[in-house]
Amino acid sequence: MTCLPFPIPTTPKKAAEKLLVEIQAVIHSDKHQFSLSPGNERGSSKKIGTQFQEDYMLQRKGLFRILLIGVFLLAGAVSAQAGADNHRTPDGKLKVLYHIDGSDVGTAKYAMALINKHIEAEGGRDKIDVKVVVHGPALMLFDKEKVDPVLKAKLKAVLDKGVEPEMCQVSMKLFNRPLDKLTPGFQPTAHPVAVKRIADLQEQGYLYIKP
Repeated sequence: MTCLPFPIPTTPKKAAEKLLVEIQAVIHSDKHQFSLSPGNERGSSKKIGTQFQEDYMLQRKGLFRILLIGVFLLAGAVSAQAGADNHRTPDGKLKVLYHIDGSDVGTAKYAMALINKHIEAEGGRDKIDVKVVVHGPALMLFDKEKVDPVLKAKLKAVLDKGVEPEMCQVSMKLFNRPLDKLTPGFQPTAHPVAVKRIADLQEQGYLYIKP
């Protein structure tokens, strides 16, 4: 019986492709290995042929199971690749969503610093598509009359890199803070409810980050 060397799965797709190649090679070699020689004596040929057929059938069942594993690996690789493609815009930008909803000014500063660094790490604004959704108690941190100077400066740095942060429409009504009472640069959320907007963006493939 021929041994089937399993590939080292560096990636699911490569593992599946190598596995299928190995299976084809084994099936081809086994067809020759189990073919009966017409020159064998009639009695012994029948006995040996029956044993070979039994062994061959067992081996084929094993190969069929391995083939199924290969098919599943290949399907998983295709699915994973499709998921990876969904995290990119048509022009190749990485899609990322930052979620800010707490009342801690330190966390908001940290979030703005992360966004700024993330854009730089990806290679600039033409390499990444950043969405920022702010809602709830975090809204009051961006009241233009009370905003922390450091937070305001960090927000401006993000705005200068082309990011257009969104403020929850419902939160603006609840806190009675329309856009003109907030630090300049915010846009109303595409959906009035921020959590719905966040869910929609995640469904579109945006990678979720909450500092």
